[in-house]
Amino acid sequence: MKKHVHTPLLSTTVVSALAVIAVVALWAESACGGKEPPVPLALYAGEWNEDDARLDGTFVQDGPCLYVDSTNAPGRWFVAFGVEGTSWDEDERAVSIPGATYRVGAEARVGGGESGVPAGSIGWAIPPAESCDTGMIWMAARP
Repeated sequence: MKKHVHTPLLSTTVVSALAVIAVVALWAESACGGKEPPVPLALYAGEWNEDDARLDGTFVQDGPCLYVDSTNAPGRWFVAFGVEGTSWDEDERAVSIPGATYRVGAEARVGGGESGVPAGSIGWAIPPAESCDTGMIWMAARP
């Protein structure tokens, strides 16, 4: 007698991959028209950063760019997120990652670490808009 094993139709990995494909498709469509990306997310490819430093400050949006105006590290830091599980809610003006949500205008404590390389050397799934100041990049980590 054969055992029937029930498997979900779509695993969370497949759903995450489909969400990333949809965001990339929207971004590519707008990029072809010379417009800024429709969502203010820059997503790095690969595994989430596992650095355990913390950036404290106010989460701000400037056009198609997300930053933290830091209170514990001088300056405004461009924030890049891992591709897996990251989403943008336009109505809430918030980015959600596994374990945290950051709202524009709110105080934020973002784990991760400073990028040691320029933006052009990062393997982006979705690169920052050209108008973003990427002089100081914070590679966000999951909490």
